[in-house]
Amino acid sequence: QRSPPTTMCPPATHDATPIKDGANRAEIVAESKLTLQDIRKAIPQECFEKNTARSMLYLVRDLAICATAPLVYPYVAASGNPLAYLAYWNFYGFFMWCLFVVGHDCGHTTFSPNKTLNDICGHIAHAPLMVPYYPWAMSHRRHHMYHNHQKKDASHPWFSKSSLKKLPAFTRNFLKSPLAPFFGLPH
Repeated sequence: QRSPPTTMCPPATHDATPIKDGANRAEIVAESKLTLQDIRKAIPQECFEKNTARSMLYLVRDLAICATAPLVYPYVAASGNPLAYLAYWNFYGFFMWCLFVVGHDCGHTTFSPNKTLNDICGHIAHAPLMVPYYPWAMSHRRHHMYHNHQKKDASHPWFSKSSLKKLPAFTRNFLKSPLAPFFGLPH
């Protein structure tokens, strides 16, 4: 039995000067001496090992819960209790999200070392969510290739100050509201 690490990151090799007010993320990253290799060293090696049996267990568990959770719904509806609805939606939604994560791992080939098994299980995990696996995997791969690129990252449309100003006032203000993520972003 391994004891847990006492610290998640190696000690800083630079002075711990506080972040300046108004500093942007690029400035903070540029000043940091922490490398990707330092971060990888801080993560236990077993986190990088693919375990097909464990992955299959999560897939089967999540599918079983998503398949059987609707059997509980008539009791939730009969109760008429809004808290019962809230608990049910959160429970069911959580395990639907778990299925998506399993499919996501298949797309990144971290589910299993076998590409064919990754693709088959990715389809199985995404099918109940009505997310077509191959188109999702292609767009997700493009998202990682062009992460945060203003024009090429189609997963997360970014707005420059000038393009934001061109939007109608209602849309511009709506995008600043906490409700915007629930309705998606206009392209």
